[in-house]
Amino acid sequence: MYELPSALLALKHPVLLLVLYVLFFMGLLTSPRRWVALVLVWFLVPPVILYFMKVRFYHRYVSYFLPLFAIVVAHGINYLASIAPVRRHRRWLIVGLLTVIVAIPSIAQLPEYYRGTQKAQWREAIAFVETNRRPGDIALVILNSSVGAAEEPIDWYRTVPDTELPWQFFPEGGRLTSPDQLRELPAVTQGYQRIWFVLPEAVTEMNERISSALQGQFQLAQEQEFVHLQVALYETTSPGSPP
Repeated sequence: MYELPSALLALKHPVLLLVLYVLFFMGLLTSPRRWVALVLVWFLVPPVILYFMKVRFYHRYVSYFLPLFAIVVAHGINYLASIAPVRRHRRWLIVGLLTVIVAIPSIAQLPEYYRGTQKAQWREAIAFVETNRRPGDIALVILNSSVGAAEEPIDWYRTVPDTELPWQFFPEGGRLTSPDQLRELPAVTQGYQRIWFVLPEAVTEMNERISSALQGQFQLAQEQEFVHLQVALYETTSPGSPP
């Protein structure tokens, strides 16, 4: 349900959005009071619980909206057909027409969802770093202001304990808003032998800036591309011992 308004508006058909929610509220208002109360409880209480639980990927947990939402919309379609000023045996035409109107946005979005939608490969990038880790490594995640607030998927996908491979956002919060913040890198990476950077694909010239900030201490040794992400490995230029 959380993607429904954006999907409809993406089709440049806000009228479809209006029709859908008119049908929903029509179905809700023509239902018995006990069913209205159930719908309101179903729609309001779980999101509040999830909010206070502070779950990651919040939108994945609100998919339970859809079945009840569809039932209420179907009730609205049936009610509208029952009051339409047409002969009884032709009311199925109204039901069919409204059903098609409601289904158009979802059907139109399916090809784009399966062919064009690509999510950032956090799982694969983190697994790549963990598979190739060595003692004395640290992993830093750097984002920029255009990416927005970090969803912190690190703890969600990582399998190696922090004692073997520490992960952290750089700078604090993971949002790099100014190149001057990279000046703090030498202090953060002091004592480590290798540094893994997980960078957003949209950031340009990031490796040059990182190399400049770590000049004389680390050098770029490897790069690996993932969907909307880049992993870069920097190795120390002088021997040392891990922290």
